[in-house]
Amino acid sequence: MRSRLRGNTLAQEVIQKLKKQITPASEDEQFYEDVRKGVRFIMAYSPEIAQQSKQNRQERLEKADAWLGSVQERLAKSTGRGRKATPQGSYDRVRDYLRDRNMLRWYDVKLINGSLSLKKNRKALHWEATVDGILLLETSDMALSAQDIVKHYKELAEVERGWRSLKSSLQLRPVYHWTEERIRAHIFICMIALQMERWMRNKLQTPSVSKALHILRQIKVGELCLGEKTMLKLTALTDEQKEILEKLKVAQPTSAKLSAA
Repeated sequence: MRSRLRGNTLAQEVIQKLKKQITPASEDEQFYEDVRKGVRFIMAYSPEIAQQSKQNRQERLEKADAWLGSVQERLAKSTGRGRKATPQGSYDRVRDYLRDRNMLRWYDVKLINGSLSLKKNRKALHWEATVDGILLLETSDMALSAQDIVKHYKELAEVERGWRSLKSSLQLRPVYHWTEERIRAHIFICMIALQMERWMRNKLQTPSVSKALHILRQIKVGELCLGEKTMLKLTALTDEQKEILEKLKVAQPTSAKLSAA
């Protein structure tokens, strides 16, 4: 069973103890364990995932800080004509923004004497940095090696993630077919899509596959008519779209290629 890394006092104690044993110079995944009250805790630490988590958090914080700064600036300049920003309205907007991005625990947002108070939660951010790259498991198995326990957990997690994808984004159900041949074809296409989703996830790391697809869907093609001549015109690619295509090793589309096709 995977232990919660936040809000779990016992898990925090185990992590604080085992993290002291980590070899900073090693780039390989490391495994440590501790037994408490008949429960065996297995900690896996990946330097690569730790670096990715740190970078991802920094990027999210930079974007959030820029947006939060604009809210505070608008609130400070809320004078004169037009709809004015209010402390209560700004407070609600800030909390909704941070909650929707799973970042609310990283900030202290309060209304104090009718004024918006906004600052980073340094304690929470310090703990986030502490658990970067860490996977903590609980088990009653005292015989299996730590590496094998982590391996089995990851295999199970991969299967569960695949089923979630099939049920949600890949829409395996409901099946709008009634003949066996069509049902088999539908399931086969969903399985191919699952393989593509897993391949994209391994290539991208960040952003998520669903977000990457949303970004790529913004690429549009229109018909441009000049007299009797009609040509296809592609919208200009954003830097974000170019980066995703580069990670996937997909050639960037151009208007010339579309016309030639």
